[in-house]
Amino acid sequence: MRVNWTDEIPPWLPPIGGKGPRHHRGRALIIIGLTILSGFMVFAIVLSAVGGRHTIYGLLVGAIGLILLITGLLRRNRR
Repeated sequence: MRVNWTDEIPPWLPPIGGKGPRHHRGRALIIIGLTILSGFMVFAIVLSAVGGRHTIYGLLVGAIGLILLITGLLRRNRR
């Protein structure tokens, strides 16, 4: 039996015209995470070029930025 396009709407299609999930979900976390990670990478490269020592506090900042980025990406994929 052939299904016509005017028959039932498949359940996997998003609702048309209704209030669906926000399109910008997780965008703020992604932007903040990328900003922190970019700043951390620039700081680490400059500190290495100058000959300074890296501390655990720098790694904590990088880890926080990475956690924010991953959280934003995961929140974006969730329906």
